[in-house]
Amino acid sequence: MLKFWMNDKKGFDYIMNDLKDSFTFLMKALAFLKEQNHQKAAENFLEAARIDHKRENLETSRNNFFSAGSCFIKSSKNDEALKCLKQALEIDKQLGNKKNQSNLFHNIGKILYGQRKLDEALKHFKQALEIDEQLGDKQGEAANLNNIGVILQDKGNMDEALKYFTRASEVDE
Repeated sequence: MLKFWMNDKKGFDYIMNDLKDSFTFLMKALAFLKEQNHQKAAENFLEAARIDHKRENLETSRNNFFSAGSCFIKSSKNDEALKCLKQALEIDKQLGNKKNQSNLFHNIGKILYGQRKLDEALKHFKQALEIDEQLGDKQGEAANLNNIGVILQDKGNMDEALKYFTRASEVDE
């Protein structure tokens, strides 16, 4: 297949332009990140992610979606961050990377909690908790149990919140 593309000048140029464009956006993103311009960094990471995703470079697109989401968070663009992190999550599901899935569920939960979307945040923290329990990640379990307790406390369910806080302290020992 590659030989076909290499012999077909139009096809070869198409691949090289896409790769070049992705790399160019990535380099621009890193330069903006170095300057602490998180908004511009996010925009360029997002463009690189879109190009890589179109080319089915899943791991690279996942990393760029995650980086874009992280930069959007620092730019206080939480809706854009959610879109990017959810895209990264979908890719991690395809790739079967459970640890990344847990981290993304947790990060999405934190954003949703900040937006006071408590039920959605609760759902994401519980999904992260389930994965952390499967992986035996005690630190992740404790963090998610604590976050679930905080949400239940905010919702006025003190007895249930106390159960989660207790579990979190037991796991953390």
